[in-house]
Amino acid sequence: MREKELRLALVCYGGISLAVYMHGITKEVWRLARASRAFHDGAAPAAGTDAVYAALLAELEEIGGTRVRVLPDIVAGASAGGINGIFLAQAIATGQSLDPLTDLWLESADVEALIDPEAAPHGRFSKLWAMPIAWMAAGRSAESVDDLADAATRDEVRAKLSHFVRSRWFEPPFGGETFTGLLLDALGAMAASERGPRLLPAGQPLDLFVTVTDFAGHPERLRLHSPTEVVETEHRIIIDFSDGGGAAGGAAIDQLAALPELAFAARATSSFPGAFPPFTVAELDRVLDHRGERWPNRRAFLRRALPRHAAAGAAETAVLIDGSVLANAPFRPAIDALRERPARRQIDRRFVYIDPSPGLASPRRTPKRNPGDGSM
Repeated sequence: MREKELRLALVCYGGISLAVYMHGITKEVWRLARASRAFHDGAAPAAGTDAVYAALLAELEEIGGTRVRVLPDIVAGASAGGINGIFLAQAIATGQSLDPLTDLWLESADVEALIDPEAAPHGRFSKLWAMPIAWMAAGRSAESVDDLADAATRDEVRAKLSHFVRSRWFEPPFGGETFTGLLLDALGAMAASERGPRLLPAGQPLDLFVTVTDFAGHPERLRLHSPTEVVETEHRIIIDFSDGGGAAGGAAIDQLAALPELAFAARATSSFPGAFPPFTVAELDRVLDHRGERWPNRRAFLRRALPRHAAAGAAETAVLIDGSVLANAPFRPAIDALRERPARRQIDRRFVYIDPSPGLASPRRTPKRNPGDGSM
């Protein structure tokens, strides 16, 4: 029987409100990898779409005479894509489940839950003069809101829009520490879930890359011909993690990195300007202290994640904002990670760019409208 590995390098697009969407996509990739592992181990697939993926792999074997194993071994992301890329990589490397995150996203990533308590409207009649803005915003998206079948859902959307518009202006409305706590809760929920095996073969490394933007910038030397080098201010930062091919014998590792490190990367890559305050090390320190949690190897991580700042003694004061500002589709680190990866059989390498709005025309036929009909 011919064997083949379908290796996936995922590049997860960033976007302001795509966290739940990207969770759904990465969760299906996780289910596909989990079904592939179960199929090759001769185990029964889990319920849900796992069974569909297992049946597809069985059909490929029966019809094409090829046993295909699906291996997502490279993950790169920014902003919402970076957050969910971190969760996906943690699940692949450790055998943890992504199932606990679905309810967490739907319940805790709510507009009203994320708004900073100091930014929330103080009462029903707070900023009553701003209500026309909410009505105008709802009117612009009236078709989308009215398409919601459930009347209670429509009312909830309008109420949340009103609550958001009447929150604090001229400062980020969402709470940074609230969001950091949510990320730590999510990682903790995964750690407490039932574990399965690592989803990659022994010796096959999992590499994760998350983009971050250094607001102030740091000096970077560029080697040229004439002059031989120049110093430029660089704002792009890539935080990387790897499981090194798993534990001895290909077993799942306990965690891809310390949970504060993963929360650091997730919070930094998603601190969208205007919505969340910039991320700093001090913010994470305060949240961990409030929760009574430790951050092992803190200094070593900061030296690795922020080497220029650490060398200048400024890692503690670095101001970090959303990675999508300058690197919203981080293909480069994913491509660089292809070097010297092990191969045991035929490999089919695919890059999967997860973009919710690729700019392609819809195959559905829609009536043509003349210019001036209100279309842009």
